[in-house]
Amino acid sequence: MRQVDVAIVGAGLAGLSAARHLSRRGLSVTVLEQADDVGGRVRTDEVSGFRLDRGFQILLPAYPEVRALFSLPRLGPCPFPRAVAVPDASGTRRVLADPRRRPGALPDLFGSRDLSTCDPLALAAVSTRDLLTPANRLLTARDRSTRTELRRWGLSERAIARVLRPFLAGVFLEDRLDTSARFFHLVWRSFARASPVVPSGGMGVLAHDLADRLPAGSIRCDAGVASVENSRAVLESGETVSADAIVVATDGTTAARLLPGLRAPRWNSVTTFYHRSQSSPSDGAVLTTDPHGHLLNTVVLSDVAASYAPRGSTLVSTSVLGVPSDLRGRCGSEVGGPVPPPQFVPRGVGVLLSTRRTRREPLPCEARTGTTEPLTFLRLGTYEACPTGTKEVPKCTLTDTERAVRERLARLHQGTTGDVELVSHYPVARAVPTLTAGSPLRRPVRLAPGLYVCGDHRETPSIQGALFSGRRAAGAALADLRRR
Repeated sequence: MRQVDVAIVGAGLAGLSAARHLSRRGLSVTVLEQADDVGGRVRTDEVSGFRLDRGFQILLPAYPEVRALFSLPRLGPCPFPRAVAVPDASGTRRVLADPRRRPGALPDLFGSRDLSTCDPLALAAVSTRDLLTPANRLLTARDRSTRTELRRWGLSERAIARVLRPFLAGVFLEDRLDTSARFFHLVWRSFARASPVVPSGGMGVLAHDLADRLPAGSIRCDAGVASVENSRAVLESGETVSADAIVVATDGTTAARLLPGLRAPRWNSVTTFYHRSQSSPSDGAVLTTDPHGHLLNTVVLSDVAASYAPRGSTLVSTSVLGVPSDLRGRCGSEVGGPVPPPQFVPRGVGVLLSTRRTRREPLPCEARTGTTEPLTFLRLGTYEACPTGTKEVPKCTLTDTERAVRERLARLHQGTTGDVELVSHYPVARAVPTLTAGSPLRRPVRLAPGLYVCGDHRETPSIQGALFSGRRAAGAALADLRRR
């Protein structure tokens, strides 16, 4: 039995944030992580020279916790253009840019068929108000759905349907715009203050940057926790870790399993496809939405960050809302984990390999087929679920979904993506917790003396929310321990 001041269950951004704040104040901390690496939902896989984030993700440098915890230059930030490409029904893309950064874009905004004459003025009013209003006031404002809030600011139905809904659906991972208007204004404020970026090493460097600043030996990977009880964390191996305080920093569903009485959140889901191409369309770095099609968004990530693709190749990221029916219940999507990427081989032939750098056996994965059974996934043209036992399991194929995505990509990019080949896909059933109008933007992190919980389900569903919840849980634990 090991004894530490604080045991933290989960090495995602929330858990690492809590560990960082506690260790800086002299407490001994052990972080117990079920996976083979840190990061939780914010990880990056390296596949044959490509850097693949587990689902399309961006970093907003204006987030207060990002500024407090990270040195942005050290991350090698690669900014996205402050613009969005909006295709019409034929697929022709029109770029709408922020006139503060592109003064020549102003005529395009007022002359756009996607915006009324008053819409640019309404957007400017929203941005100005959010920039000038302290975040605490935005947090406590009267709440309503984002859809209702946009109408309240005078934005036309045309602008909402063609521009704002498609763009915000990629932020909230829901396209009805039922998300809390208070959260919308907080996010809009961050977009208005600074361009979104991706770190040159991938989004996964955020977790590694935090982990590298913890004392050596603080993090134990492959150390899943089966239960939390009486100041003890019982590992799946049977080992017990005792601590004066325990912080559960897992996703909300796992936290509800470990902490009876805690309510599990509802989730918004997404599936991201990564394709390799030999060429890049013009304005490829500009995020393209798809108001007339079935895509959420697409962007040539290697045009934003050249480090995301090997020399001579182009990496295209494309997301669709939810988990497609031909993936649902298979390939780990039901348990919320992404499908680990295959080793890239031209023409789609290869074998799925573990993301751990030193291991090369086929990666086991769980599928829901009435019962949960470990599977080994092979990639041979299509993805097939190959049971390790005797029970038959249905095929998990990307044929229909990936073909539709590829066809839509060719139309949006006017056929300029060339010989597009699938590198990998990530169905993420538990991408972000839902946050509808009227939901609290801040939930308790102290459950009892010595027991705490953090994660984006205790704050806003964002990197800011995860990091700040870790700070709050660390503060609550520290205050209780000092009273002893």
